Amino acid sequence: MNIRKLNLKLLIMGSILLLANSSDVSNTYSNDRNNEELTMISYNVKQESKELNPLLKLEIPKIKLLRNVYTLNSSLNQIKYNVTILPESYVASDGKTSHLFLAAHSGNANIAYFRKLITLNLADEAYIKYNDQKYKYRVIDIKQIPKENIVQIKSISNKHLMTLITCIGKEERLIVTLEMECIKTEDLT
Repeated sequence: MNIRKLNLKLLIMGSILLLANSSDVSNTYSNDRNNEELTMISYNVKQESKELNPLLKLEIPKIKLLRNVYTLNSSLNQIKYNVTILPESYVASDGKTSHLFLAAHSGNANIAYFRKLITLNLADEAYIKYNDQKYKYRVIDIKQIPKENIVQIKSISNKHLMTLITCIGKEERLIVTLEMECIKTEDLT
């Protein structure tokens, strides 16, 4: 089989796997003489399609922001693509304390999802949709610090917090901390 036909076949199979997102599709081609290559491609496509599923959705009505946030190990969880969840995020084993750290660019680029974050004020709202629940957060603290300073954010026992981090120009960093108020049942729009 020539290279052009093989590449076309692999492209078509990859598209089928991406659309189907099923392990049965990769088994359909198990008798092909290029089985090793096809299995590797089907595995990569399946892994990639899982990465495309967001972990949660962030909504900040005041700045008209509604963005998906992806898992830590997703290729889409990079500040050059999206609002990014940072590895410092955690939920305590007792479930009574959590802290979600999210970062994004500000400025004028298409990926500057936090460009209007500086307009938030104390008591402004944000929402997280996670596992079919909608969590309401309120801004409780806003800080601007020099960019070269290390961001030190303390968790508060028995509180569920979210911290949004972005840069302001070349010299400062904006840190907005929010506290969860309640869980709502309606969906994000």
